Amino acid sequence: MISEELADWIGAQVGDRLNYMQTARPGAYRQGLTQRGGTPEDARAYREMIRTASDPPGPLFTVRGTLIRFTDPGHANTFGSYFDRNSRITTGGPIPLFYRHGDDPEIGTRQIGRADLYRGEDGIWFEGRVSAADAHGMALRELIRRGLLGASPGGLAGSYEVVEKGGAAWYSRYSVLEGSLTPVPADPETTVTLDG
Repeated sequence: MISEELADWIGAQVGDRLNYMQTARPGAYRQGLTQRGGTPEDARAYREMIRTASDPPGPLFTVRGTLIRFTDPGHANTFGSYFDRNSRITTGGPIPLFYRHGDDPEIGTRQIGRADLYRGEDGIWFEGRVSAADAHGMALRELIRRGLLGASPGGLAGSYEVVEKGGAAWYSRYSVLEGSLTPVPADPETTVTLDG
């Protein structure tokens, strides 16, 4: 049996996802395009979160999905931005996985997993292992099983370049520093599934 606090947390995640999917549309959050690093303090904290990430404890479960979809200006994400096949995306090896880019008040900046990235015809895919060592990890597994989480790449200001193209903001260059599982990804069409 799960605690009342954990049940409330799960309910909030599901509610966020349902509300988001009803309102998500291209460009809805355009002013948020700056992503991480809005202030020097934010950038330092985010960089430190990634730098100090360590492998999560076991047991682990395997997840896979799309981290970045290649689209076009007509299919921009909720920030009014998009990636396409010509975007120069660097990954630098396995990346840490976080929940909501480390912004969740319950899970915080704790690394929840690690993932390998690979480029496909339609985007950047990931396969990783996520910790099920605590109640939040088991709850994340259930949210993934129910199709309630998407994925989002994380980068700092300066690790990407955005150019206006076709009436939307095109990522011409992007360095993926981390990946996050989240009920509210910038691109609501990203996927996260359990493997096995």
